[in-house]
Amino acid sequence: MKLSPGVTVTVSCKEGDGITSSEPVVSIFPNPAISEINISLSTSEDFEIEMLNIAGERMMLEKNKRTIDVAALSAGVYFIKITTADYVTTEKLVKQ
Repeated sequence: MKLSPGVTVTVSCKEGDGITSSEPVVSIFPNPAISEINISLSTSEDFEIEMLNIAGERMMLEKNKRTIDVAALSAGVYFIKITTADYVTTEKLVKQ
């Protein structure tokens, strides 16, 4: 299946469907943020956090850091890319 950029496909599964996932659960909070964000990751694997601005420019790169100071960032939308050895996800962050 080929998707256009910006298209998200969501598949809902109910318990008992026989579908399991080994993908870590990622939570970034608070969102919107003012001064600091926390990253909750349901794995103990090493991970990398890359923050990109709306133009795709790298604003920061950290490893295994679960609290990030965002106070110096301008207000706007950022993307938090989290990478483990076998998993990549990108979450949207709104900075106030």
